[in-house]
Amino acid sequence: MASTRITCDGLDAELLPEHAVFLHASRALVIAHLHAPAEASSGFGEEPLVRLSRAAMRMQAKVILLLGELTRSDSAIEEEQLLRFAEFRERCSLPIRHIQASGTKQARAAPAEWCIDRVPDSFEVSGVRFGSDASGGGWCVSGAVRGAVTVTVANRTWDAPAFVVNHAAHALVLPSFSKFARGTVITHSDQLKRYAIHSNCVNLVEDATT
Repeated sequence: MASTRITCDGLDAELLPEHAVFLHASRALVIAHLHAPAEASSGFGEEPLVRLSRAAMRMQAKVILLLGELTRSDSAIEEEQLLRFAEFRERCSLPIRHIQASGTKQARAAPAEWCIDRVPDSFEVSGVRFGSDASGGGWCVSGAVRGAVTVTVANRTWDAPAFVVNHAAHALVLPSFSKFARGTVITHSDQLKRYAIHSNCVNLVEDATT
């Protein structure tokens, strides 16, 4: 595992290969779009929750912040999924906050068994805001765009999940935590720094090829 730390313009953040960002000032682990599906056949197994708990333990987080959609479906969550998440909560007892940003497709609250608190998009920690509005001053962390970047390795090209940092706008865009959600490819720009996740590493991408 190799992460990338950004310490400039008042931001001290660790970009993690687990598709999460760690805010050092608040010791908050932030992910976007958990996308826990409502059907067992959708592939919601142990891996995403192991990845989440592993990142929290590795960074010694004090709180987990969830942006965007919690599930992939508006239908009722099956008992098997409730049990899996309950087992995850036994391993990971950290406070979890779901930041309900404006325009989020998944508007309903998490099941009570998940022990997730719902907070408005005005919620902020250590001066960092969350959502798609980057006009309020200070840094804004968002998962609405679900960042990705096109990379080429050994003659193979694909869209890799990526963090996108706009220092001028003080905006940080996260990739989707879920592997089911496709990202939006962010092309090269002098205003943006793109960090692709590949082979359990987070690396700066200067152009479309790496």
